[in-house]
Amino acid sequence: MARTKKVLPEGVKVMFEAVTGRPRGQGIFGIEDEGDEVARQAKLQRMAERIGEYDRGYEGNRRRCPQCGQWQQYKGDASREVVVEGGTLTVVRAYYVCPRCHTASYPLDEQLGLGEEHEQGRLREKLALVAVLVVSSSAARVPNAVGQ
Repeated sequence: MARTKKVLPEGVKVMFEAVTGRPRGQGIFGIEDEGDEVARQAKLQRMAERIGEYDRGYEGNRRRCPQCGQWQQYKGDASREVVVEGGTLTVVRAYYVCPRCHTASYPLDEQLGLGEEHEQGRLREKLALVAVLVVSSSAARVPNAVGQ
């Protein structure tokens, strides 16, 4: 069975060439890059401020265990890196352990809706979409191509 070469519409080819061949840091592209970086930093700063309003998710010296219902004990704070659209945030959160069933929990993760993975929020949604659309042999290059 013979393979046929896919031909992209001319507009797609031109767009791809414009994106891959553009001079970084020069002219209008440099101005846009600078604006994007300022916006990225402002976004990360605002996200850090808003997360700080949650006071680490601290709920006192004890809280109910989500697994068995007994009292979990506050054990201190633990940090976690969270990769979001635009960068990485280090989140400090309260850490609780149940002496009965040994379940550990982080109320801040629950309050923010964080999963166990590093990638969160819109970045996670975009990566899931890319995973569906990109051929598996090219998938490893995608994070670098989209700026992560």
